[in-house]
Amino acid sequence: MCSGYVCKVLEMKPEDVRVMSPFMGVGFGSGLRPQFETVLAALAARAFKRSVRLVLTRRQMYALGYRPAMIQQIDLGANASGTPSTR
Repeated sequence: MCSGYVCKVLEMKPEDVRVMSPFMGVGFGSGLRPQFETVLAALAARAFKRSVRLVLTRRQMYALGYRPAMIQQIDLGANASGTPSTR
């Protein structure tokens, strides 16, 4: 997923991009897509013409707010005797 994102953003061919990620990390919904740090690392690699390493601390991964906004709505009901009912 990450290499495809970098290819699209930087208009590069997939064979010219290699992303190595030995650890999945934030696999419970926070890591929905690569963020700006990934693009900056790719731009640095392009500028320096060499590999670069991007490392985030656990605190940084959660502090950046990767989750999109959402609204959840729950409807509850009961019949005349007070027993919960569903639609």
